[in-house]
Amino acid sequence: VRDTATPDDMAALLVAFWNRRDGLSKTSHDLLMRWMVEAPTGARRIKAAVPAGSVVAHKTGTMPGTVNDAAIVTSADGKDHVVLVVFSKGGTSAEKIREDDVAAAAKKVWRELVGSRR
Repeated sequence: VRDTATPDDMAALLVAFWNRRDGLSKTSHDLLMRWMVEAPTGARRIKAAVPAGSVVAHKTGTMPGTVNDAAIVTSADGKDHVVLVVFSKGGTSAEKIREDDVAAAAKKVWRELVGSRR
């Protein structure tokens, strides 16, 4: 069996990664972080949900019926850090619609956790 992480497992992995408890060397950790920040995928997902200037280090996943995004988001001022993981599975709507749903969920979470202070 592959590709079976739960959203909770992915969130825990991202928290460990953020806290540098990932078992990687500094060089490898920094390289992976750069790749996650520079990833060109997912413009309609979590990236679309957070305020301009936020740094989004993320990994998307897309398969038939599946649209996922898992991210560490840092606010533009660097004061807030939020792990957001939104997985969808078994969808029958168009991929663009599911991407919009991922963005809507992420936007709601961001507003609830950070929006009242920013």
